[in-house]
Amino acid sequence: MKRIRKYLFALTLASLISGYGLMMMLPGKKVDERAVLRELAPGLVFSEKKTGPPHYRTAEGVIAFNTYDIVPSVRGYAGPIKVLLVLTPAGKIMGIGIIDHRETKNYVHYMETPDYLNRYLGKGINDPFEINKDVDGISRATVSVEALAKTVRDSSRTVASTVLGIETGPANAGPAGGTGWVWYLVLFTAAFGCYFITRRTKNLLRTRDIFLVLSILITGIYLSTPFSILHVFNLLLLRPSSAPLWYAVLSTTAVSLIFAGRFYCGWLCPFGIHRQAPFQKMVCSGQRG
Repeated sequence: MKRIRKYLFALTLASLISGYGLMMMLPGKKVDERAVLRELAPGLVFSEKKTGPPHYRTAEGVIAFNTYDIVPSVRGYAGPIKVLLVLTPAGKIMGIGIIDHRETKNYVHYMETPDYLNRYLGKGINDPFEINKDVDGISRATVSVEALAKTVRDSSRTVASTVLGIETGPANAGPAGGTGWVWYLVLFTAAFGCYFITRRTKNLLRTRDIFLVLSILITGIYLSTPFSILHVFNLLLLRPSSAPLWYAVLSTTAVSLIFAGRFYCGWLCPFGIHRQAPFQKMVCSGQRG
């Protein structure tokens, strides 16, 4: 078992080095921002990109900018969500388009549609931009939509304050991802402790079923973020998230693998509720658990 873990560690290290080298060699995606602006604000003529902060401007006072130029630190699950945003002189959103992201397509495809993005139109820079309040959430893409709302809110407030001279609220209200990571850590810590207790006595083994049900409700339904191969891919491709939940899931799963083997599959994976050995082996071999 120790030899397998050494091989796993060596493979992970080699993958990280290879991923970093690959990312350094691959050219970044180039987007013609002016072409996108023609689609977002037809009929308006924008100047060349100005500095301090980087933005475009029209004779009518309309401004546009790439949110990544303003708040590059805001990240979704797999990296920044770059948005081209158009603001009126009064600080209202009149155009919005996602120009680049690395989120999982299956989860965020609706977030990219005009039907979803158009709900930002007309919002003011001092609106709260809070998910499930004045911004719609998307099931299984909570971190991504929160990152989108945060990058729009923080960048628009920064640019409006600096360029338009509009008094704004705070530009930074913490990382995307909310406080869901707290619920996850509480669940993990309690389950991890009970796991080691049941290793000494089988009297409390029934608690495993309780934690599996709680994991379905909290990790599977409420947070919609069970550990999956996507976490590994994003790590190997050097695409860290700014969401605390991402780090909580990844780090605790790694710790549990080192100190407790298949603990996650047997106690916390929402897909590991069946006790039969064949099913357990299937789950632990890589099928979502």
